[in-house]
Amino acid sequence: MKRADNAVIVALAPVCVDKFNQSSDVSVNLVELKKVDSWSRGAFVEKGGWATLPGSNSPMQVTAVAQACALLLADA
Repeated sequence: MKRADNAVIVALAPVCVDKFNQSSDVSVNLVELKKVDSWSRGAFVEKGGWATLPGSNSPMQVTAVAQACALLLADA
């Protein structure tokens, strides 16, 4: 079950990044994301709605996708 959850997170994190990059205020959002402490960046992405994707309906999964997404965005 854990491996399946991880596979979903790995598959959905890039979709989250794309959704973030398609937002109207991508530059402002990226600056704001990088200002946030690293431990709370996932919450920033989750609050922005970018991690809520088709097929990711459990709150734990959305949080995990948001954390992975934030990591990808901050490292880019």
